[in-house]
Amino acid sequence: MHSSTIIAAGAIAFSLSFSALAHAGEGNTIFIRQESPAGSLTGNSLSIDQSNANNSTVAGPSIPSLLPYVGLTLDTALQGQPRPALQYGEGNEAAITMTGNDGVLLLLQNSSPGTASPQFLPAGTAGNEATGTVAGDSLGAVIQVGTGNTANLQLQNAQGLVGQFGTNLTANLTVGTGASGQIVQVGNGSEADLEVIAGNVTLTQTGNGLSYASGPEGANPGSSAAPIQVFTTNASNITITQIGF
Repeated sequence: MHSSTIIAAGAIAFSLSFSALAHAGEGNTIFIRQESPAGSLTGNSLSIDQSNANNSTVAGPSIPSLLPYVGLTLDTALQGQPRPALQYGEGNEAAITMTGNDGVLLLLQNSSPGTASPQFLPAGTAGNEATGTVAGDSLGAVIQVGTGNTANLQLQNAQGLVGQFGTNLTANLTVGTGASGQIVQVGNGSEADLEVIAGNVTLTQTGNGLSYASGPEGANPGSSAAPIQVFTTNASNITITQIGF
């Protein structure tokens, strides 16, 4: 007998759009909250597939949902009481696939930061988009505060985090077995692409129009370049930081 637990939380003052598609494996849990402005025709979209997972959890980070958190790590995301996965505002989309045993993904998307109630998106403005694939005994988090941000997180028995605070930020993070990695971006129009094969790697970009991907010498790194690939047998952390405005 397959089973899952879905705990949905909402606020009476807001119109809620629950579009979670849950496919149950054994002992899976989903804890979600969606808040859109009253009368929103866009709402938020969340798709979760746990059909090939056991004892997996989709929930939210414990950090304050409206705070641009520059010092973000998986440890800080897990501190305090657990919260529901949150989509706040409108136009936020997330597609999550959980496979294997005991995986955890924390999700927060906020397209109207700093507001006491969720707001409508201005015309021509996109919400946040996230894709998460969590395989095996992995821990991951995707946190997006702002508009037009895109994140893709892929974990295989690993730990990984993508945190984006601003507008039109793009992050792709792939972490292999036994490794850990994170991308944190603060600003506008930046792009980061990181693949951690082994080791513990942090990539931080603060500013506007920054990009960090590998490519031919002299080339302008960007979406057409290959991702940064990191492999280390050293127990120490690797930190890559870019600052520019």
